[in-house]
Amino acid sequence: MRVKLFLGLAMVIAACLLLQIPAAAQHSILKVRVNFENPVYVGNDTQQVIPPGTNILEIVGDQTDRNVFHVKTPDGKNLSFTASAFDTRKNAQPTAGELPTKTQVILENVNGKNYLHRIWIHGVNRGFEFTLPQDVQSSVSDSTQVVLDAQATEPR
Repeated sequence: MRVKLFLGLAMVIAACLLLQIPAAAQHSILKVRVNFENPVYVGNDTQQVIPPGTNILEIVGDQTDRNVFHVKTPDGKNLSFTASAFDTRKNAQPTAGELPTKTQVILENVNGKNYLHRIWIHGVNRGFEFTLPQDVQSSVSDSTQVVLDAQATEPR
């Protein structure tokens, strides 16, 4: 009796795990190619640094979460970080109510360091915003914005 109960329970757990695997699978949604002249810091953890050179920022996710980015760096490293999505039509770029006319990467330059802040995607009503470190957030009004044109491509 106990063996049958144990086997039944094990089968239910195995079935649940198998059903969750496809839901957890992530696939590429969009790739953004951008050239950084200097290192770019990402998120609250300033240890996450994207090196200078041509980098590919790949937006991955499932059908509901498109806020995970993988970065392929020129030196062969792979980095991952998350971003919050926002409606580009409400953020006056170029004019409130319009879609972005270019794919651009927006950096905040504070005290000589560049921090990844936003990504606008040409013709898409959804952009991505990255969390800035607390000390950078308080200095954004004094920062210089660096706007870089980028190329967005859909995966093949």
